[in-house]
Amino acid sequence: KSHSYNLKVAFPNIDEHGDRPVKMSPVHDRLAAQGARFIARNGWECPDVFVPLGEPGERGSFGKPDWTAHVAAEYRSVTSGAGVLDLTSMPSFELSGPGAAGFVQSVLAGRVSPGQGNVSFATLLTRRGGIRCLFAVSQIAADRFRLTAPAVAEVHHFDCLERLLPRDASVRLTNLTGRNGIFLLCGPRAGAILRAATDGQIDCDHCPPLTAHFAKVR
Repeated sequence: KSHSYNLKVAFPNIDEHGDRPVKMSPVHDRLAAQGARFIARNGWECPDVFVPLGEPGERGSFGKPDWTAHVAAEYRSVTSGAGVLDLTSMPSFELSGPGAAGFVQSVLAGRVSPGQGNVSFATLLTRRGGIRCLFAVSQIAADRFRLTAPAVAEVHHFDCLERLLPRDASVRLTNLTGRNGIFLLCGPRAGAILRAATDGQIDCDHCPPLTAHFAKVR
């Protein structure tokens, strides 16, 4: 791969396509058919920007990128309506077992709010107090916690947690990355769209901020 790029101009904002794709989400082909251009993150093909079908491929430039107008249009659409982001590339780990609750509270800095459905942001620190890992922690049962992290950190964060597991096997660590799709629905119309698509009560009274809920999509 590197040899083929030795004599090429190294334009900024260009994601090289050698040895790709490696990992794709279940909706990759659907997104590609709608004009998605992809970037690689931890081996995953992640949608970066959508361009009109039939438009020439990405062109290198030291000036304004050719996708600026398309990103501006996406921004206006999301801020005035809604948008969906495919975040399946995000690492997803599960901590489970009789010692899971105590383990989460003992190794992560910042209090993880106890109680099923609560979501907290927490860090795993170095011995000198620096930030080693960053997680969003969701408690989905008394003895089960779901942790998500930045896409590029899957191997690193999993290894850091695995090294801290107690030897008595009271805590199990499972890598769920890629087993389920992860989508972010955002924008002022996001709530209305989610209420229309699910059978749950999706509003601020039943789903306050920093809480996790199960709902069935129709």
